[in-house]
Amino acid sequence: LTVNSRVRKFEEGFDVFIRRGELNDDSLAYDVIYVDRYIVCASQSYLDAALSPLDEPRQLVKHNCIIYKFPQIRNTWDFHFNGRIYSVQVGGNLICNDYDNVLQAAARGLGIACIPSYVAHDAVKDGRVIELFPHSIIAERPMRAYYSKDPHSASRVRSLITFMKRRFADFLPGDGASQPGSRMIA
Repeated sequence: LTVNSRVRKFEEGFDVFIRRGELNDDSLAYDVIYVDRYIVCASQSYLDAALSPLDEPRQLVKHNCIIYKFPQIRNTWDFHFNGRIYSVQVGGNLICNDYDNVLQAAARGLGIACIPSYVAHDAVKDGRVIELFPHSIIAERPMRAYYSKDPHSASRVRSLITFMKRRFADFLPGDGASQPGSRMIA
């Protein structure tokens, strides 16, 4: 969004913008409503049929990974483990521009996915996919609620932000090992 389009939206009656990216605009305030964690996951059927081992993230290069593309291809997955970053360039035969489709493809055994934890939450919980490498965090991206500093909308903005923080708290991952449907890979 450009500065002018944001101003027009507030003039049109919008109170809040939800955005992952950072806006450098002194006229707006923000609250972080959720810090999203990406997880790597696959179905049990994919894992059972896998011909190559999958004991650590760098072995992903020998697996069929489902690539997310929006706006560009995201085929380098960065893992944070023991204070270091490990980048793994993955490949696969399926590229999607929608995380729900990436999840569905992974649940059907078509490959390994790297998706936001809130997208995968229910599928991990009910066992459609298994989280791989739960102690190797991928990327964490804050989701922010931007709002005008106008005191007239403060009460309803605060109510919305409080509601959203509570709602997203359901999707916050634990330490990985205690999550149902997760598999620790050393």
